[in-house]
Amino acid sequence: MAGLSLAVGVAVVRALEAEGLSGVELKWPNDLIHRHLKVGGILVELNGDALGPSTVVVGLGLNVRLPLSVKRDIAQPVSDLTAVAGRGAPPIDRNRLLARLAAELAVTLATYGEHGFAPFAAEWQRRHAYQGKLVKLLLPDGVSVKGTVAGVDGTGALVLADGPRRVRFLAGEISLRRA
Repeated sequence: MAGLSLAVGVAVVRALEAEGLSGVELKWPNDLIHRHLKVGGILVELNGDALGPSTVVVGLGLNVRLPLSVKRDIAQPVSDLTAVAGRGAPPIDRNRLLARLAAELAVTLATYGEHGFAPFAAEWQRRHAYQGKLVKLLLPDGVSVKGTVAGVDGTGALVLADGPRRVRFLAGEISLRRA
């Protein structure tokens, strides 16, 4: 299930582009960003037996229009889809956007259910804001790791290169920061 949030990210960006909202990129493992400002996030929770019957809940949050007072209260740099659309753009029709997202997610989840993350890996890498860049990963235990983003593998694990050495990191409590 490690690659599910990444596949969902691809679906969301596709839907946004179909609605004329271009320039949104992905940040491993579950953020949607525009000009390095967070515009949304994806949360995937698995309930049940990892080797047996289970249920997956996919949560998606998108900032459509955040007042400046709210942006100031958020502890990280954020933006919204209204800024992505640009000045003079018509207001975002939330119902239309939701319908587009639901349709794209239905197709993506069906493909993921049959083939896993592998069909999305190349597209995800093209849309990754930090692909090929030097980054610092902050691990849950406080340890940080630096390396160049070499991409993601077929399971959705982030691959960092440190010279000839390649190290995989799985989704979880890892956060990615530009170095």
